[in-house]
Amino acid sequence: MTPTQPITKSRKQMKRLNKEIDAAGEITNSIRYVQRGEKKYVVDGHHRLALAKQKGFKDVPAEEVGLPFRGYKTEKDLEYSQY
Repeated sequence: MTPTQPITKSRKQMKRLNKEIDAAGEITNSIRYVQRGEKKYVVDGHHRLALAKQKGFKDVPAEEVGLPFRGYKTEKDLEYSQY
């Protein structure tokens, strides 16, 4: 999956999310993505995905969504840009 934005949570927030994942033993909320060609662009769940990768999870729950989705209106919005 391809990120569309940087990680923005503080260390404290990431630590809290990490503890929630550890307690559950898995990612419980789906990562949402938009598929374009062969690429899957993450539109919700960047922080969960980053922690899943860090933990070496092979599978995470994921759900394909279409545009528009929240702040993503067009394909141009899927391009990664650092603020």
